[in-house]
Amino acid sequence: MNERLTIQDLTDLLAAKHSMTKKDAEAFVKEFFLLIETSFGERKDCKNQRIGNFQTY
Repeated sequence: MNERLTIQDLTDLLAAKHSMTKKDAEAFVKEFFLLIETSFGERKDCKNQRIGNFQTY
């Protein structure tokens, strides 16, 4: 998969697929990436059954 998705792309897809407002979808996407960023900063692994694991080294 070489296609890159922007936050706006992810927001639009999430809102459409789950009947959410774009505002709520954007808040979710931003919070999700903030959680991953924080986990990396604390050198913790971030695991999610549906999208995979993010590991720090």
